[in-house]
Amino acid sequence: MLFSIIIPVYNVENYLQECIDSVVNQIVNYAIDAEIVLLDDGSKDMSGKICDNNYNKYPDIIRVVHKKNEGLLSTRRKGLLLAKGEYIINCDSDDFLSENALYEIKKIIDKSHPDIVIYNMGIFDGHASKPYYQNSFTNREYIKIGKKQILKSYFIDDYPIVTTMAGKAIKATCFNLNKDYSKFYADSFGEDTLQSAEVFENAENIIYLNKVLYYDRSSSGMSAKFKEDYYDNFLQIIENVLDYPYILNNDEISSWFNVKMLNTLARSITQSKNSNSMNYKERKKYLIDLYGKKYVKEILNTLNSNRRFMSFKYWFILLIFKYKCFLLLHKILLL
Repeated sequence: MLFSIIIPVYNVENYLQECIDSVVNQIVNYAIDAEIVLLDDGSKDMSGKICDNNYNKYPDIIRVVHKKNEGLLSTRRKGLLLAKGEYIINCDSDDFLSENALYEIKKIIDKSHPDIVIYNMGIFDGHASKPYYQNSFTNREYIKIGKKQILKSYFIDDYPIVTTMAGKAIKATCFNLNKDYSKFYADSFGEDTLQSAEVFENAENIIYLNKVLYYDRSSSGMSAKFKEDYYDNFLQIIENVLDYPYILNNDEISSWFNVKMLNTLARSITQSKNSNSMNYKERKKYLIDLYGKKYVKEILNTLNSNRRFMSFKYWFILLIFKYKCFLLLHKILLL
């Protein structure tokens, strides 16, 4: 079997059928040797029933597992244990594949025999779709990329394509199924960053396919809720990632780490904007606490030298933060 498409499911009754159809239709139409693994993570709506209905319709293509709610990372890892395909494709249950995605991925696999295929993603707002990632590594149709290019993008780019698990077809052998991520199961973000570092450790032949093959439904995914412990949680993830020898032994990793944490710090500040009830006193306390976090003072000292790697918005916000102009920062975040 060539592909296992793993779809974790939780309370997405309004979008799940479209997701499943986007995969089933091309498996049937292009005669792709593939399976769909639907993992119902304790849904409380009709999502579980929708999974069962699709299994009854396509028992040779679809497998369904109903389980207690454990979160996205744990559910994806359970899917890996069940998968039979040579390549793993992750698809969120409120997103969907382009109509010829599996065909395009199969073509590049037959031609280049990669360990990982990275492809572009688009955004669907409920009415129209548009590319989100494009030309990340080349303007050509596809290119082989090295681990140093991967790492540079991983640490320097803000929201890089290389850290998403949805935009990849990955050889099952690139996953370390004995890897213990249990301490991260409770977190609602960061699972992509963790697992992408894992699969690149075990990959040699990596192909970037410059085509939009996956669409993220921007209106229904995780909303940008304020997380007071965002910085601490993401730092823990990055410190875990640094344990991989191919990352730790890179001669530029120290400077790239500073850029990654500067962007993380900036997001920690800007995402406080999503707390609608936060007054100045509360925001000031949050910012003062954030200022005292691990590495913050050290990475702020690299702000100017890393200016070229950052958006003006993030650089400017961190500049204000560095000099503790908290009232000005509060007013900017209210705009």
